[in-house]
Amino acid sequence: MIINRFLKKKINYKNIFLYSSALFLTILIIYLIFPTILYSYITPAVENSEKYFLFVDWSAIIDSIKCKKLGVDVFVTNPCDVLNRTHLYGSILLFIPFFENHDYFYYQNFPIFINIIFILVLMLHFNLRKFPEIILFILTIFNPSTLMLMERLNIDIFIFLFLILLCFYRSNILNLFLLAPLTLAKFYPLSLVTLFFLTKEKKITKNALFVLLFVVLVSIYVYFDRLNFIKIFLSLSQFGAAPNFAFNANAFKKIIVFSPNFYNHLLSIFLVCVSLFFIAYTAIKFYKNKVLKDFNFSTYEEILLMSGGALLIFTYFLISNVYYREIYIFCLVPYLLKKYDKNYLFKFVIYFLIFRYLLFLVSNYYAVFHNQSLLLLARYFIDLCFISAVSGFIINIYIIFLRKLFLQVRKQLF
Repeated sequence: MIINRFLKKKINYKNIFLYSSALFLTILIIYLIFPTILYSYITPAVENSEKYFLFVDWSAIIDSIKCKKLGVDVFVTNPCDVLNRTHLYGSILLFIPFFENHDYFYYQNFPIFINIIFILVLMLHFNLRKFPEIILFILTIFNPSTLMLMERLNIDIFIFLFLILLCFYRSNILNLFLLAPLTLAKFYPLSLVTLFFLTKEKKITKNALFVLLFVVLVSIYVYFDRLNFIKIFLSLSQFGAAPNFAFNANAFKKIIVFSPNFYNHLLSIFLVCVSLFFIAYTAIKFYKNKVLKDFNFSTYEEILLMSGGALLIFTYFLISNVYYREIYIFCLVPYLLKKYDKNYLFKFVIYFLIFRYLLFLVSNYYAVFHNQSLLLLARYFIDLCFISAVSGFIINIYIIFLRKLFLQVRKQLF
């Protein structure tokens, strides 16, 4: 079991009581804040006719499955859904086994179970002894994005948990078994394809064959399901995030809109220049300081950083995200904690993340519940600088990776 192996490695069975107590208290606090405090100060409720709906993103999938069984084309209309949302994911999710006499399990028990697993997985990455780690753990859980992810149980929580699993086991068979359906459900897990070359198997040809098989399987499914994908594309108006809930490179521009349009173009040019500056500066800074000289693509923390970082950058710059998708920032944390005492740059990033989460709590409260966007603009600008800096760091890693991959190919083929 992955949890047993992780426990042996991280806590050696001496801190089981500490982790169990922390898990229990975390779940208890979340249970207490969901009905009132969560909806009043952190994350607004999804409601209809003054009725609150929990786990609405997950329930939308189950509702689509129910309607599909009735012969309804859920990509066009979905009367089974309480919010009348059409199915916006790949049709592969419609094949999830559903038993009509167990509604309560699907709508309540299963989401609660997944949330507990999610909290436990996050917790096992922290030592919970150093003060910065304790604060970072608390803020990682009790911030608007993570709480919204759990409260709505968006499919990104499954992508995140499967990413943890894939980076831990590093198996091409598991990659093929999980990455293909994840890509067909939501296309952006395609950015994780490099996981096929980060396994314990060192033969490049064998890894390349798995990539080819992955591409073939996904392509065949997309071809036969192309009509449904077209319908999803035609429903793009349902995608995206409101300005107060955005996490993407265009979030800043969603709030500030000038007239005439000339100033909007100037703002776009300015933001692009800021982004390129931080990408270039970080890439050069880490390269000159040889921070990644011992990065060998063999540990769990390194692979999670590389894969999760790529997923974070891909979604931030190319997709209009709701802010629960910033959960992929966590993929940086295990490596940062591992290097915390070895380099001041990593220590700085840990403290920066703590500051950012605190700002997120305050800015979200005033923006969502009081319609004041000043702090929100500050956070969006900070996020642009931060994700751009992460991009420069990840670019460095991929340059090293491609160089090593090229040398391996030359060695094995020639």
